[in-house]
Amino acid sequence: MKIFIFCILFSLNLYAKEVLQIKENVLVWPQEKIHFSDLLFKKDQKKVPAPLLKRVIFEALKNGEKKVISSERLALILRRKGVQEFALHIPQEIHLLAQPFQLKEEAVRSALRKAWSKLCRECRFSFLKLSLPQVPKNFRAHSWRLSPVTTVPRGSFSQKVFISNEKDEKRFFWIQGQVQIIQKVPVATRALSFGTKLKAEDVKWEYRDVTYAVDSVPSSVEGKILKKGLRSKDIIWFSDLKRGKVLHRGDEVKVSIRKSNWVLSLRGVALQDADVGERVRVRIPKTRKVLTAIVSKEGEVVLQ
Repeated sequence: MKIFIFCILFSLNLYAKEVLQIKENVLVWPQEKIHFSDLLFKKDQKKVPAPLLKRVIFEALKNGEKKVISSERLALILRRKGVQEFALHIPQEIHLLAQPFQLKEEAVRSALRKAWSKLCRECRFSFLKLSLPQVPKNFRAHSWRLSPVTTVPRGSFSQKVFISNEKDEKRFFWIQGQVQIIQKVPVATRALSFGTKLKAEDVKWEYRDVTYAVDSVPSSVEGKILKKGLRSKDIIWFSDLKRGKVLHRGDEVKVSIRKSNWVLSLRGVALQDADVGERVRVRIPKTRKVLTAIVSKEGEVVLQ
């Protein structure tokens, strides 16, 4: 369990105006002196006058060098450096590490997998290639985030990433790569003919490579009817199944009567099941007349 020491350094007025949180882990640039601003979070830097932020607290570290400072020692150093007008919340130990900013492959892979998994929960993603951008050293980058991910890639991909520097300036770069997508899909256990009503024993679910698939996978197939023949071990895609009726007997529908320059809309009730493009009989409650119309989409028919 981490223990924090609340160390109050009084000003000449014996009054602490602000409370500042010191970082527990401080990442700094190699060969550069460590300033008071490096020890603070962004929100606390805004509370401190610029001259105090620029005050040197530690000498420069070599690339990769680490240093651990106790809270007592840091409090003493800050007092000697003239940081006496703020209350400081100091961790038990402060870890300094000199390392230039870099995008790490494992962190990028993890972020991409997390974003893609929200779009395809049954998918597994394996990286075949990954190319990270080169960020100019003079940009002084310190953090990054992916731009919104809205689609699952199909093999090769380019993903925009925003990188921020110490001044909160942002630039975008591109992460490029190639990914293989494995998804759990329904597979025919035997040769199936056109019109087969699928049973549990006709299908098994297994992981297959769907990287370049152009069709989607149905969430369930039992009880569905095939509209094409399949070989044993073929994947059953959504387009292989007959669609269910979009209109059912007793459904209330919008009836549109179209002429050359006008459209009249009525409310009706379907008297039979039908799919898009099929003819259906509809009763108009107000007149009790029965009309024959064509289903244009779910809940709507057109009288031509």
